Amino acid sequence: MRKNRSAGIFGGLMLLSWLTIPFIGRQHIKRYLSSTMFISFLMMVESYIAEKKKWWIFPNPPHPYLTGEAALLLGPF
Repeated sequence: MRKNRSAGIFGGLMLLSWLTIPFIGRQHIKRYLSSTMFISFLMMVESYIAEKKKWWIFPNPPHPYLTGEAALLLGPF
């Protein structure tokens, strides 16, 4: 039951952030796409290092192949 709840929250965060794209506008998407990709890459590296050094953990990841931070990496930027 707990795994379904975390997967629902994960999916909701990603869906909510992607639903705001039509309100942003094409010009702003083009302007900030490179910085968005750069920050996402840096966060992936930080996530990898944090997992190896056990800085923080996510006890119930939404999917075995995804970390708990995947919603942050794929969504809000």
